[in-house]
Amino acid sequence: MSGPRWRSVAVITPEDGGVHVVRMRRRGAAYEATGDAHVQLRLSLFGDAVELVSRDLRDRLREQGIQERHWILAVPPSWLVSRSVSFPDVQLGDEREFLWLQAEQTLLAQGERPALAVSRYALPDGTRGATLFVFSSDRLDRVRQVLTKAGLRLLAAAPAGVCKSDAGMPAPAGAMIGAGNMIRLQVSAGGGIVLLRDIPRPAGPLNADGVRHIQRHLRIALASLPDAVRSALQSIDWADETGRNTRFASIWEESEDAVSGAVPALRAADLQTTAGAEFAVGQFLAQSSLSCFGVRHDQVSRPSTLRRILRSFVPIAVCLAALIAPVAHQAWRLRTLQRELNHLTPRADVIESARSQVKELSRWYDCRPATLDILRAITHAFPEYGTVWVTRFSVADERAVELSGKTTDPGAWLAMQDVLRNCPAVSDLRVSQTRTASGNDATMTFGITFTWEGLRQ
Repeated sequence: MSGPRWRSVAVITPEDGGVHVVRMRRRGAAYEATGDAHVQLRLSLFGDAVELVSRDLRDRLREQGIQERHWILAVPPSWLVSRSVSFPDVQLGDEREFLWLQAEQTLLAQGERPALAVSRYALPDGTRGATLFVFSSDRLDRVRQVLTKAGLRLLAAAPAGVCKSDAGMPAPAGAMIGAGNMIRLQVSAGGGIVLLRDIPRPAGPLNADGVRHIQRHLRIALASLPDAVRSALQSIDWADETGRNTRFASIWEESEDAVSGAVPALRAADLQTTAGAEFAVGQFLAQSSLSCFGVRHDQVSRPSTLRRILRSFVPIAVCLAALIAPVAHQAWRLRTLQRELNHLTPRADVIESARSQVKELSRWYDCRPATLDILRAITHAFPEYGTVWVTRFSVADERAVELSGKTTDPGAWLAMQDVLRNCPAVSDLRVSQTRTASGNDATMTFGITFTWEGLRQ
């Protein structure tokens, strides 16, 4: 798309009991918000039949005078799984493959058909990075079906950010917006989002207990930031629905004096309830690779593939004709060898079983004390009582260590990280992911990776 093609668009964000709609109108080469409304639905967006939900949505939109035909989905952070990765210097085609490979290795469950979006950023030291956002394409398809049945067109889907990220300001900056019973947190740097997360909002006024509550969840959310961003981020701006704009000046340690003063008026103007919609539209207009959510097969260009097949048809036919005789001969040889292999299969299974046992147990008995040293360091870092425990532990090449586990005490979990970071043999410690269970379950799932620098004895 060479520029905005529609006079107006609407941005839809699913919420409890309905959707939040922001109406956008074209102003030159960009779109500006002209109003927003909460549309309460009588039916469940994902639980009821598509035809009934689309009819309910169409009626509610008509009641509020919303007539836009083109829509963009702003995906809330609660739907997303995200991770920051370092960005190598690669060409555009290789870049897409690299990003999908990173997402498939770290964020996707087996059998899922995900949708992926990417936010690129640059740090003051010249380091390039990207934040990968993944969520189920089934939800994206469901929203598209509901809008289509309602006579509306879904143009794209993008993460619902908090504020615009200025590429001319590479220094990391944090911002929060109060959204119902949640607080939406965004950390941005160098023109992109580094972290986007929803954290629980304390009930009642913002007293000392409320400040500590927000600080505790902030530290958990910010634990997954790259080290260069963590060291540069010192404060976070917060704007709520009442228009009160404050600043958290202390985010790495608990303090009752963390809230200081008001955010300057220029900064506060950027923290509005429509900012997520403006960010989603900006991602749609950016037209960069994977700035909006797409599925894996979208990267294949069908017309160009068809042309390549047609151009290659004649030489392929000649090659196939030349290979018919050798292939037939090899097929006969293969059948002969297969019969011989069937006679050897029982003995081969016994040998393979013994080899697998030797390979599995060799790491503990063949002069590899590094594994035991790593376990000793991890055991020393974990608390004495079982508030933090490991569910999975792996070591690759005796250096790359991955931990997965759970905790019921965020403070003990953060203390465990500090002990590991202070270990001389541990470097490049990162929190690969955190996920808090829903409902009243206080258990949090986490993943940690680090590099073991200890020397083998």
